[in-house]
Amino acid sequence: MKVRLIGDGDLLEIRFRVQGVRRVAPSNPRYIYIIKESTGEIFYPRRVSRVGALGQKRLNEGPISFVVIDNIKGKIIKGEQVTLGIGPIRQEHILVEE
Repeated sequence: MKVRLIGDGDLLEIRFRVQGVRRVAPSNPRYIYIIKESTGEIFYPRRVSRVGALGQKRLNEGPISFVVIDNIKGKIIKGEQVTLGIGPIRQEHILVEE
């Protein structure tokens, strides 16, 4: 699991592996989210009008998926801890990298 800042800190790229599940392709865009642990604020995937939520499964690397989250006003910074939520699954205390 990896969370890093991209796009001059305006976006968060999350790379993750879900074991025991064939794929993560939710129809609800709020299915995947990041929680800033220090404030409890929730951030959701970036949506592009003609594409939808930005996320993909990279087949050439095995079952590794990624999603791009809006870092609204750069509120999440390098070194902070976040929680990744995928439906009912949560992974806490993930360090944000640059």
